[in-house]
Amino acid sequence: MGMMNNCWYKVKHDLDSHPSKPNAEAAIIFRHPVDMVNSEGWMKPSLEVQLNAAKADTGVPDKQFTRQEIEKHNNDGDCWIVVNSKVYDATSVLDWHPGGKASILGYAGKLTAETTSSFESIHDDYATQKLSGA
Repeated sequence: MGMMNNCWYKVKHDLDSHPSKPNAEAAIIFRHPVDMVNSEGWMKPSLEVQLNAAKADTGVPDKQFTRQEIEKHNNDGDCWIVVNSKVYDATSVLDWHPGGKASILGYAGKLTAETTSSFESIHDDYATQKLSGA
């Protein structure tokens, strides 16, 4: 490593005494900020990072919509569909959709399980990936 590429870490020390061995001598342990093997490093993620990770793990959506909001987007100038409980703006898809715009507009602004079942019965993995933005 060259100059300015060296990592500088603050190593913290700790006393390690074994409660199961009362006669054993205490030892001084030096802990690295991050220990990838044993997860015993002293540096922990901030509370904000922990909360964002927990939110991502639970699948809580970033934005929630009311039924009234979704129902307003029901025409070819502003078309929202709900597939697998997720809201998608399908307005830009209407012009080039292989099944035509009528096949999407029939589900625009509606909250029904029929939208999901219809989408899944017709579309392949490629379309599912396009829908999710992958």
